[in-house]
Amino acid sequence: MEDVQFLSDGWFDYPAAMNELDWFNLGGFSKVQPYYTRNCEVYALRDDVKPFVRSYFNTIAAMLNPEVLSFWEHFNHSGAWDKTHETGYFLHQTRTMLVTERGDQLWLADGTRPNSWCCACAIRTGNASGASRSTANRIATSILSASASF
Repeated sequence: MEDVQFLSDGWFDYPAAMNELDWFNLGGFSKVQPYYTRNCEVYALRDDVKPFVRSYFNTIAAMLNPEVLSFWEHFNHSGAWDKTHETGYFLHQTRTMLVTERGDQLWLADGTRPNSWCCACAIRTGNASGASRSTANRIATSILSASASF
């Protein structure tokens, strides 16, 4: 998907030639209704942390309506705004990043591994529930990772 679908022509301002020139910033998400492709979940299930983080944040940057903090259906402020599907999948991907169920285990921050990509952060979960367990926790890192590469 990465080198075919995500870099191909999209709607409006995403021609294939431009996508290939700036493959890191414009790759990692589909160019037509990106929350329908569900590639973040696939990356998370495969433990591909860096592609997950890239796809998660590139999609947010492309789809966010900063005026009202909701998500557009398509790029360039087109289609419907404040779409429940897009908002729901943003929340689902955020939950997947922070709390993941694997069998009867509840994994915290498995989709992030903060030490590998961020600088000095703390993530708090409260009443995180899985099918069989619930928990509250704090995950913190103070490691500066200027050498982290994607």
